Amino acid sequence: MGFFKDFKEDLNETASDFSKNSSSDEEMVNTLRQSGKVDPELAKLSAQIEMGKAVGVEEPKSEDEKDGTAETAVITKGLTVSGNLDSTGSIDIYGTVTGDVTCAGALNITGILTGNSKAGNVKADGARIEGNIVSEKAADILKDCVVIGDITASSTFIAGAVKGNIDVKGPVVIDSTAVIIGDIKSQTLQINSGATIDGRCTQCYSEINTAQIFEKKEEAADDNLQEAVAEKESQPEPEQRNIDDVLDNIAAGKMSSSADIKDEYVNCLLYTSPSPRD
Repeated sequence: MGFFKDFKEDLNETASDFSKNSSSDEEMVNTLRQSGKVDPELAKLSAQIEMGKAVGVEEPKSEDEKDGTAETAVITKGLTVSGNLDSTGSIDIYGTVTGDVTCAGALNITGILTGNSKAGNVKADGARIEGNIVSEKAADILKDCVVIGDITASSTFIAGAVKGNIDVKGPVVIDSTAVIIGDIKSQTLQINSGATIDGRCTQCYSEINTAQIFEKKEEAADDNLQEAVAEKESQPEPEQRNIDDVLDNIAAGKMSSSADIKDEYVNCLLYTSPSPRD
């Protein structure tokens, strides 16, 4: 019993000392506040923090959280939806959707979509899509995808099968496993070995003005031709001599070689009659 009695007394003394120290700390803080030694800016900030906690002020939200683009709606694998989908966030389609799909965020498709789609980004992986695709940024059609419809985007990477026209104002990369039936419009085009394309490819959005390049070359050729004609016209005509003078020179022995005769000979038209009597 004596042991427990001593332990109880020691415990009471410790609690009493702790209470005294706490009172002493509070008195010290109050003394500092009353003496004005606390920084007024810190005191003001502390008061604002306490006020915010009291009224339940929330932390500021990001732009994606404000407009709802951070939210993602999921169409699960076993779910079939008939009708149009419209979301301010993103949409993941693992199931089947029959209808048009529009979302401000990303549209990820691994299921089946029958209808037109429009999104900030479009990514199809192992999906089957029957409808036009419009993406504000990138449209990536990965391996084992089948798309029957036109694709419009800022850039695209295609490794699947596409039956439709592709209109991209940026870079287009066609991977070796791609099969495309349709025309391709782009700024730059990269076709990896093994890809199959049945259509017309044009880099109509390129920054290089090919027409201007060929116009300059044609103008230069025309200038060269005009210079040659002007130079020929400026040369004096060779002096022509009468045929009688040439014959006289031959008879006098002044012209003995064919070269001399050729130099002095005058071009003329010789008329011969077909009649044997002439």
